[in-house]
Amino acid sequence: MRPVLLALLLSTSSFACDKQGAPPPGATAGSSAGAVENPPPPVDAGTPPDAPTDLVTCGDKTCGAGEECISYYGIAGPRGPQFHECGIRCKQGASNDGCAEGKRCQTIADGPGPVCR
Repeated sequence: MRPVLLALLLSTSSFACDKQGAPPPGATAGSSAGAVENPPPPVDAGTPPDAPTDLVTCGDKTCGAGEECISYYGIAGPRGPQFHECGIRCKQGASNDGCAEGKRCQTIADGPGPVCR
């Protein structure tokens, strides 16, 4: 029985030694043991060269040049949904309240407040 037990111990210990030197799955030849090659980072496409840089995303809309995204709650207040609107806020003290020619400052109750319309 002793020779069988001794043979069994020797065969399992050499198997364990063989596995220790093998690189882990995913390692490449020539890499250090235990190192796993990382995939390259994702490429950021960025902004296309011809895309205007002054546009702002506002909910499901895109605001035009000079407009900003104005977020507000309706009559239900914060318990209701939040709305988003592209617009130009009034600037009190500025000529025509900061509104373009042909527009004037109007306060929209339960809406975006004082905006140029």
